[in-house]
Amino acid sequence: MTSPKAIVRHIVLVKFRSDAPDALRQELIERSQWSRKADYVSNYVCGHGVQPNPYPAQPDEWDWGMSLDMAREDVERYRDDPTHGAIPQEVIAAAEKFAILDFVIE
Repeated sequence: MTSPKAIVRHIVLVKFRSDAPDALRQELIERSQWSRKADYVSNYVCGHGVQPNPYPAQPDEWDWGMSLDMAREDVERYRDDPTHGAIPQEVIAAAEKFAILDFVIE
């Protein structure tokens, strides 16, 4: 019996600076979506106003987030893709903070 391939779920959450121009916010979102068309990515979803913690005492809301799945052997392919590292620093600076989480699903 063969075991199923391990899947990595990659989650990115973004909280924008309150003074970040809308154009830079939108550019960060658009540039962050490059992977939705990658042939090795599945289950891509994204949205605004992400609130991952349902408990009232933890009301932290993120402005935008995305999630995608890929096979474990494609993680380096994703990480090393030139598009992944091509977001200009001034666009990245529109964010106050990021949360980047990876989960292995076996």
